[in-house]
Amino acid sequence: MQNNNNRGIEKKLFSFFTETITYKVTNSNIKKFDITKVELSNDKDICRIYLNKLSTSNKTFNSLNNIKPFLRGELSKIWDHRRLPKIEFVWDEKNNNVENVIDILDKLKNERENK
Repeated sequence: MQNNNNRGIEKKLFSFFTETITYKVTNSNIKKFDITKVELSNDKDICRIYLNKLSTSNKTFNSLNNIKPFLRGELSKIWDHRRLPKIEFVWDEKNNNVENVIDILDKLKNERENK
């Protein structure tokens, strides 16, 4: 999805979605997520919002899906391009892998200290 033409737009979308979720969304389940990256398809038809998941329940995922119309409505107020993109939420597995490595290193450190 990375296109040089879209990088500037993706940076603006990252800021837009971060600010909108932080200041305009009142659902506390949504506050459990951090946006790690935003990607826009080459045709600007799909906007993928990558999230670092701190909670994995169905309730929180449903909460994310429930705010899509609100986010698109807010985006429509500032969007200068022909079509408004479809919003998709994606779990950012890269960050979860980093957390797993940190956990393993902490366990090894603790085992070493206990010997």
